[in-house]
Amino acid sequence: MKKRKMFFKLILRSLNGRKSRVLIALLAITIGNLVVAGLISVYSGLDENMSREMRGYGANVILTPSVETDSFITREQMEQANQYIPSQQLIGYSPILYGKGEINGKETDVVGINLRQMLSVAPYWRVDGEENSLSPRQVMVGVSLAETERIRIGDSIKIKINGNYEADSYQVVGVISTGGTEDEQMFINLSELQKQMNLSNKYHYILYSIVADENVLDQVVKEIEGKIKGINVTPVKQIVQSEGKVLAKMISLVTFIVVLILGSTFLCVLSTLIAMVTERKKEIGLKKALGASEKAIAREFLSESILIACMGSLLGWGLGWFFAQWVANTVFQTEVTYQLYSLPIVLLLSFIIVLGAAWIPLKRLSQVNPAVVLKGE
Repeated sequence: MKKRKMFFKLILRSLNGRKSRVLIALLAITIGNLVVAGLISVYSGLDENMSREMRGYGANVILTPSVETDSFITREQMEQANQYIPSQQLIGYSPILYGKGEINGKETDVVGINLRQMLSVAPYWRVDGEENSLSPRQVMVGVSLAETERIRIGDSIKIKINGNYEADSYQVVGVISTGGTEDEQMFINLSELQKQMNLSNKYHYILYSIVADENVLDQVVKEIEGKIKGINVTPVKQIVQSEGKVLAKMISLVTFIVVLILGSTFLCVLSTLIAMVTERKKEIGLKKALGASEKAIAREFLSESILIACMGSLLGWGLGWFFAQWVANTVFQTEVTYQLYSLPIVLLLSFIIVLGAAWIPLKRLSQVNPAVVLKGE
């Protein structure tokens, strides 16, 4: 027991006498482990975070009626489909109904939507005006149509829907810009259009925004199609595949950064340990002259290195939480759960780096000749 205490005191005294070298090695290991631990936590939720980010490009699943049906999806079918989508993975869904309308003698598409639901699956829509809801006697107009017909927010316009003999009055509460066909359309309350078209609880299609990779999405699609008759479920392949490509690139980037950081840490620790052995040549030569074995000296040197690795691992792992939150907030505007399993990983990596870096210094240590060193040569 006394020998162990003496050995431990000897190591601490040795480290204390070389504060600058120890601090450099400690800082290198801390930074390396900080980045690794932080990126492990970010990487653990990377697929979900990336998928949520990609949801900003629009829906990735479309529910449509099958050919055998009357070209409509019912509310009952929609509610059944919703049961097969995990609530924690569902960003939003939006049922849509199309009709024809006439304004100022010009025919255009009239789209029935629930505005809040629509914006949940199409956050890229730019709405100038009311964004909270769309009441039965309100209308939103696509930006191109608004320019052509000189329609402004607050105007009251007459719209003849679905070939009705009389036009109804609607108040313009917003202008929508998407850069697509929606810019030429009009949008009214879904229930209002269903009433006008006498299509209660029926829709032309339903858009879904789901957080899932391609494999999980395919499973959801197969399950819904297998359980519910009269509908087709189609994943938007361009968006789904883009998510996979972006995720693969992000994973490659994270891996490259980790390898680069660990390589830099290894080189820094290696140069520091070599310098420590070089500075201690006289001390090592004296110990050998007094009868200390090379194994005992090597054990002391390795113990010092492992102690630095342990301190750097714990410090880096603790600071990694702040790094993980910073990356998550900066890139994904969210928080991540710090992964406890990253601690044994950074400890293992630190030991590998330190033991690998100690190989060359240990080889130099064994080559120290007491007679030559003590003569000052």
